Amino acid sequence: MPSSKYLYLSGSLCVHFSQLTTLTLSLQVTKWFPSITALVIGPGLGRDQRMQEVAALVIERAVAENMPCVIDADALRVVMEMPSIVRGSAWTVSHI
Repeated sequence: MPSSKYLYLSGSLCVHFSQLTTLTLSLQVTKWFPSITALVIGPGLGRDQRMQEVAALVIERAVAENMPCVIDADALRVVMEMPSIVRGSAWTVSHI
């Protein structure tokens, strides 16, 4: 059985890469998609506007690539404000 690899996106990403644009920052995350089997996004994300924008771009790309995701905590705020980024996705998992 193949091992599972996931990518966990947290708010510390913006701190470490503050000089990058929002789009470039999202590309720094999505470049890992070919080597992972799932995306975990939300816990520790924070409510920083820039990080929320990065999360939206990452979620949107994950949807386009049919990447399995766990969307929780602060990423639910992103989905709540922009439900179109996950509409029609059968794989979205949320902790309620």
